[in-house]
Amino acid sequence: MNWILFLSDMIIPITFAGIIMYAISRKVPLYDNFIVGAKEGFHTVFSIAPTIVGLMVAVGIVNIG
Repeated sequence: MNWILFLSDMIIPITFAGIIMYAISRKVPLYDNFIVGAKEGFHTVFSIAPTIVGLMVAVGIVNIG
């Protein structure tokens, strides 16, 4: 049972390490691609933020009653 807990704790670090090693082996510019992805993520957050806020307000109104 102890090895299952160890494996579950290590799944995300092993996945990240595998992705990084794969990208390095393919000579992908990791930092540049990370920056591009982060910018796209911020644009996505700003575009869906009003919808999320509206949904949270609506759920809050329904929960009051």
